[in-house]
Amino acid sequence: MIPTDKSAEKFERQMNLLAALSDTVQGIRAVDVQQRVPGYNADHDSFRRTFERDKKDLLSLGVPIEVVAGATADLTAYRVDKSKYELPDPGLESDELAALHLALETVTVGSSPGDMARAMWRLGGVVDASSSDSVGIPVGELTEIPSDSSLIPLFRAVTERRVVSFTYESSTGISQRSVEPWHLDFKRGRW
Repeated sequence: MIPTDKSAEKFERQMNLLAALSDTVQGIRAVDVQQRVPGYNADHDSFRRTFERDKKDLLSLGVPIEVVAGATADLTAYRVDKSKYELPDPGLESDELAALHLALETVTVGSSPGDMARAMWRLGGVVDASSSDSVGIPVGELTEIPSDSSLIPLFRAVTERRVVSFTYESSTGISQRSVEPWHLDFKRGRW
């Protein structure tokens, strides 16, 4: 299954929704989500169906969406309590932080150079360059780990312990195969 533009749009819309729900203490009403969060249809019924699907998807991923009851259904709001969702600061020591920086400076995953900076930010590894915790070793990229959209369902199958079916071209023609992947390896530049 190769992600389509629609699945990329859905992912982006859901991440924008998650950001909006996380960025409020009192909650955000559905009508405000429709107006402020990019990717939702202006048609009320279409918006409502998409919004409900997105909430269901986020809940299934473990996002603790809270419903803040209003006096009427129109005043009902939604939020994500950051303290119940965000990872705590891992409390990395200076040497652990340096190792993390070094590791992230030596590889590129995917195509966006900002991905590694975002990963460091999420892991609590962002430091001020003038700080004593700063690595100060300009290594530069040593290798690139290719990111192929067809790997997404395989990684998902490994983590969910599911069977994956695919077609491929063999010496006898097109064949179909079902496998239950236990893990994925990256060796010599290939998955």
